[in-house]
Amino acid sequence: MVIVEVQFADLEPSASIPEMPAIIDHDTTFYLRKNGDTYFFGAFDPIDKVILREDWFRKGVPPDGSRVIKPDFSHIEKAYERACRVVPAIQEAKVVPRAAVMCMTPDGYALAGPFDKNYWVAAGFMDGITCGGGMGKYLADWMVDGEPTLELYDTDASRFILEKSKETYSMFCNWSDSDRLAGRPTDRISGIYGRLKRDKGHFSFRNGWEVPQVFDVEEEGMLSTLSREYQMVTNKCGVIDMSWEGKIEVKGKDAEALLNYACCSKVGAHKE
Repeated sequence: MVIVEVQFADLEPSASIPEMPAIIDHDTTFYLRKNGDTYFFGAFDPIDKVILREDWFRKGVPPDGSRVIKPDFSHIEKAYERACRVVPAIQEAKVVPRAAVMCMTPDGYALAGPFDKNYWVAAGFMDGITCGGGMGKYLADWMVDGEPTLELYDTDASRFILEKSKETYSMFCNWSDSDRLAGRPTDRISGIYGRLKRDKGHFSFRNGWEVPQVFDVEEEGMLSTLSREYQMVTNKCGVIDMSWEGKIEVKGKDAEALLNYACCSKVGAHKE
């Protein structure tokens, strides 16, 4: 987790504030919303003014926490000038600068999902209030049903462990025939994972799942193994584990017609 200083301000108008929606300006990254009798204004610092509190990692968070951070409105003054042009009602408001800290991950994505046996994590959100409801639902689905209703690969809670860092560095220019092994195997495995593992399956990582790629590759070599398996499933019989693939359930009176239109073979011909 990274601790970064955040600059914002309360804008105290001389007149009553009309009802207004929350506003976000993506050009200067300011955000503005009504907060009781004031406006809450903030913006993300330009890269040359971003302050990371690395000292807090080494020495610990001070007893007074974010209260030791001194407001410096100059960091977001350009964004404020833009806000005054977009929302003229704030031009005469008194600016009360404030400052705090925010915890985030280096890549901006949260840490969410299973981290260890019977332990789940949901942290590192840059905008937790906005994301909280949705992430809570996805985690609940994941805990109850064994998988989330959406792919949450980007929030993999183990992606910043030391072994992952070593792995990323070593594979920076070599992704062709290597697979990421740190933090593996994952908890997302199919019902036949044990059998495939016993048969010396070599697994890859797709959409958070352990997916079998080839078998006995160490003994035969990649080309020979792929050729043998191809001949097996085309000329004899084989089982392909497709558990990691997305699944779409189509219902309704026109479901068959839609699938016949979208698929290369007639769906009705495969009814039980």
